[in-house]
Order: sequence, then C-alpha cells, then structure tokens
Amino acid sequence: MNMEELKNSDFEIVPGEPDITDWEVMNEQGEKIGDVDDVLFDPESRKVRYLIIDMEINTLMLENPYQVLIPIGLSKLDETEDQVILTNITEKQLNELPKYVPGLVTPEYEMRIRDIIEENVVLTTVDDWVDFYNHDHFTESGFFRGNDDINRNSRIQPAAFKQDK
Repeated sequence: MNMEELKNSDFEIVPGEPDITDWEVMNEQGEKIGDVDDVLFDPESRKVRYLIIDMEINTLMLENPYQVLIPIGLSKLDETEDQVILTNITEKQLNELPKYVPGLVTPEYEMRIRDIIEENVVLTTVDDWVDFYNHDHFTESGFFRGNDDINRNSRIQPAAFKQDK
C-alpha cells in the first residue's frame, strides 16, 4: 500500500475540517499519550489510515516514547479540547508498538501493529491482506464518532482530501 504523510504531500484537509496536527492525544482515562504529528493516508482512496503519534511527551511513563502509528478507527475527536482520544488501547500495547519510520511502512509492519492491537490475531493468507482495511480499526467514521461527553453538535464528517493543482 502506497501511503503518504499529509504534511509532505500535495493534498490538504478540505476547508471546514479540523487540522488535528499538534493536538494532544489522550487515553480514555485522561492521561496524555503524546501529540498528533501528522496523518498517514492512501492518496488513491483519499482515506486516512493512521495517526502518527509522537509519544515523547506523555504522562504514562512509556518505555519507548517515539513516534508510532495508530489506526484511525481507534480514535475519536474532542474538538472542544483540541484532543484526540484513543479508545481500547492499553499502555502495554503502546509500549509494544514498533517505531514509525517514514517510508518504511510495509505490509509486515502493518500486520505487526494489528497483531499488537488485536493481541495474537494472525493474518496468514493473501485474502487476509486484501480485506486488511475492511476492519473497524480503519473505519474513519470511528474517528469522527463522539460520545455523550463530547458535544454532539461538534461532530465532523470524515476528512476528505483534495489535490492542489
């Protein structure tokens, strides 16, 4: 899969959608995990696949405070606080995630992330890879889904990208 970082691409967020770069990333308990450095997206489908999270400054005392990829479907926005909330991910999983290195996202790297998040799910066939993105972890609607604690009127639609010409 050929993916690009938004800030290093010829694409931009459609006007009216929030730019989450530099927003704090929190867990559901309100502890800081890090900050959003960028998003990784598929330029062909124009879908965000991952958040690039810089965990250098966090309140969890993480063992490996570097940049990691978090599937978009594991997050939701709190626009009132300019925060991204990660759901259903543990400190143990954050510590196990591989370091993100731009340009080195391979199918094996993505499968490793999924294995850590799903804990022991093994993808072994070509069919597994064909359907890899047809999973809740990559559903953009999860990123824009609020909860009762977040103002429902501030929910946004899936981010769309447009190419600068």
